Amino acid sequence: AMLSVGAGAMALIYALMPTLRGRTGFRVGTGLWVSFVAMLALAGWAHTPYPQQVGLLVLASLGWLAAGQVVSRTTAKDWSLCLYVTAAILAGFCSIVRMFAPAVEGSWPIFMVSGMVFASLFVILRQDVFAYLLTLSLSLMAFDWIKSDTSAFTQDVLFYLIIGGVVLAAGFILPYLWRALGRTGWVPIFAIFTRRGAILLAVVGVACTVLLSSTYSLELTAHPKFCTSCHNMGQYYNSWEHSAHQEVACIKCHYEPGITNTIAGKIGGLVQVVKYVSHAYDSKPSAIISNQSCMREGCHWDMDHSKETLLFKGQIAFRHDKHLGQHPRGKELNCVTCHGQTVEGQHISVSQTTCVSCHFYGRGDKAVAVGDCLTCHTQPEKPVTFMGQSFSHTKFLKGKDGVECSHCHNRVTEGSGSVSVTRCRSCHLGKDQIEVDDQEQFHLTHVSQGHFDCLQCHDEIKHGTRPMEQQLLAAGNCSTCHTGERHSIQERVYAGTVATGMKVAPDVMYKAGVACEGCHTDVKATESGATAFTAKFSGARQCVDCHGKKRYGQMLEDWQEATRESIAKFQPAVDELTRKLRSAKAPADEVARVGTLLQSAGTKLAYVVQDGSLGAHNYPYLEDLLFRVEEEIDACRSLMANWDQPAMPEGDE
Repeated sequence: AMLSVGAGAMALIYALMPTLRGRTGFRVGTGLWVSFVAMLALAGWAHTPYPQQVGLLVLASLGWLAAGQVVSRTTAKDWSLCLYVTAAILAGFCSIVRMFAPAVEGSWPIFMVSGMVFASLFVILRQDVFAYLLTLSLSLMAFDWIKSDTSAFTQDVLFYLIIGGVVLAAGFILPYLWRALGRTGWVPIFAIFTRRGAILLAVVGVACTVLLSSTYSLELTAHPKFCTSCHNMGQYYNSWEHSAHQEVACIKCHYEPGITNTIAGKIGGLVQVVKYVSHAYDSKPSAIISNQSCMREGCHWDMDHSKETLLFKGQIAFRHDKHLGQHPRGKELNCVTCHGQTVEGQHISVSQTTCVSCHFYGRGDKAVAVGDCLTCHTQPEKPVTFMGQSFSHTKFLKGKDGVECSHCHNRVTEGSGSVSVTRCRSCHLGKDQIEVDDQEQFHLTHVSQGHFDCLQCHDEIKHGTRPMEQQLLAAGNCSTCHTGERHSIQERVYAGTVATGMKVAPDVMYKAGVACEGCHTDVKATESGATAFTAKFSGARQCVDCHGKKRYGQMLEDWQEATRESIAKFQPAVDELTRKLRSAKAPADEVARVGTLLQSAGTKLAYVVQDGSLGAHNYPYLEDLLFRVEEEIDACRSLMANWDQPAMPEGDE
């Protein structure tokens, strides 16, 4: 209804102004008025925004073009120019509206129809301006194809398109400018047919080209997608694209604040491009992120490192001032020392591996890091379940001062964090000899000044809870003497797997995760033949230290005494039965059966002797083992009781 009132009012105004009817402006306005009223009416009828009717409006421009061509052949040919202008204005309006439409809507048909209108008008009227408009329409149509393909360089293409449009417009305007200047006598200065004019035009053209190309290059090279032009940047771009910094351009971090640093960064980038193209690398390209970049205004500039305490992994208290300001372990650290690129699928993130590399580096065979376990870990308040058994730290540790975390949580690290020559050569290309004489200078160059993260040089140090068998395997001091690595007698007795045919029965301390060094804490010098070495011993005192009651130490002594008595009882019996078997005269099948039983008993007994702990490693298991030895000895005696004992010929044994 409002549209009808407005249209009627406009018609009334035109009707009351008959003197305007013969003017070009009136005729063009009438054509545009009819077109826009039709478009708005369709939009209101369809309950849609008017831009969605642009497709029909651009077809109206073709209609006005055709009407103008028809009218030009009649007596009303004065209207033809007005209709042509109306068609041009509608085509231009539709192109401008659709230029800002989302790519998914497909704007290229609008530009194509507009181009058809401008091409027709160029042929009909022979005006250069329509050639210019035709060029713009075709360019916008091509740009729409690129935009619909979601190219990351779309904004750069649009920038280039705008520059090209301005230059093209200048070409069409220049003749009019020359004619205007000709009246002032300045034409020879700009005439390309004179030497001075040609030189001046060339200088101006080159200057404009350099200025425009430089501006475009600055914009292009500042775009993160440009970084992927080098083949080795793909993984870094992908991690940045999915990180918390995905809205921050690369140069915001990799260039320090300030125009001077930006220029230096651009020059450095140009040098890298030249090296990349010419294959003249002498070292791996590296990207430095300074603390100033992180603390620039609008980023992390408002962080108060002296007050803020963060929780890493939800439980580890962390303060920046202790790491950035106090030079831990005498090393000057930077933001990217911890916030490196070591987390897969992320960018500038903190990896727990980086923390471990610093806190455990140089600790050798020590089970704990710099500080103590409670620096990062908290004692569980509730009981935990390990190997199917419930365990309460609070109850167990109550009133016990001699118990350390490493008594149970032993060998929880793997790796030394050493710096290998291979890692050096991954950056320093083509260098056969790489020597590090001054470690302090090495760290100053690569970390304090070079802003490398730890794992770019150091091998990884792993830290965490590992299965018991892996803890035993990692106990290098134990396996040095107890041969067979993870299959040594002591480990297999501890794990309850030493004898075949018996149910696996690990010791209760094995189930609790106590490794060798949890009990073997007394370091003493000892000798083996002519070789002197240090060894770690254990005894009743270690039992009391953890369990807190003397009866646990007495219990160990009772186990060991009982085991000694069993060995002293069964070993002579096995030896005696073996001698009798060699001289016995009996059926072959019975001799073979007794031989098998004696061999089994001797093997089990040897396991107990070779273990050497006399029950400390797994008393219930060894007790069961000795019980089976006794059964097998009794079975042998029972079978041999009815045998005749005269000496047998040696060949019949």
